[in-house]
Amino acid sequence: MVRRRDVGLILVLAVATALTVPIPSASAARDPLAEAQAKITAAQVAADKAAAEYGDAETRYYRLQDDALRTDRRITSLRAERSRLAAIVRQRLTISMLGNATCGTRSRIKRRH
Repeated sequence: MVRRRDVGLILVLAVATALTVPIPSASAARDPLAEAQAKITAAQVAADKAAAEYGDAETRYYRLQDDALRTDRRITSLRAERSRLAAIVRQRLTISMLGNATCGTRSRIKRRH
């Protein structure tokens, strides 16, 4: 048979134990160290993501810069080619015009001989 005094003592010990043992979810939410570590981890993840995005953007920038340099060189080359071809066209036009102008003269010179 359980005595009344023993039951009272057991109840007092149970309440004292319940008050001194922290509840895991409540203590984890209020643990400043855990909160700070979680914030640091989140900041590190965000910093890593930002660094990766910056690296990708920098790579794209340098590719575009190289493309622009190649394009500028190509434009310079094409302008030089255009000038060369324009000179050939002018030369051929001049020869053609001179040829047409002297055609009549050549045929007259041949007839005289």
